[in-house]
Amino acid sequence: MPKVDLSLSADKGNRLQVSGMKELSKKLSELGEKLGGRQLRSAVVFSLTPLVAAAKQRAPVGTKDHTAYNGIDLSAGYLSRHIIKKAFMSKDKTFVSGSVGPSREAFYGSQFVELGTENMTADPWLEPAYRATKDAVFDRFKAKLKANIDKVSK
Repeated sequence: MPKVDLSLSADKGNRLQVSGMKELSKKLSELGEKLGGRQLRSAVVFSLTPLVAAAKQRAPVGTKDHTAYNGIDLSAGYLSRHIIKKAFMSKDKTFVSGSVGPSREAFYGSQFVELGTENMTADPWLEPAYRATKDAVFDRFKAKLKANIDKVSK
């Protein structure tokens, strides 16, 4: 099997550039669609853990409890307790993306707090968490994917 050496760089717009993807794609294809996709998804989910921890730590905590429009009780710290990670796999199992952010019930954390409104100043917490952990996330992704591939290639 070909050796896979992934590297990461970011441009001025903070878009990530990954090199070595052609070799990775070939190696995953050799594992088979279902097995390769599963290993890729596992690595994505594993890699997001530092970002979730940083986002929970940086999420602002309110000082008083209140009730949301749909009747949910939002106690102080609701946002930080509802930071989640998700991985989405394409139907052909060749593409996986991951996301970290507030759960559906805590949508206000990204829509109002992070970005602000015309009546509320933005208080970014998720993007700074991403910037602080992106290298660790990528390193964990590479290590986990390599371990997964090595495990199933034996």
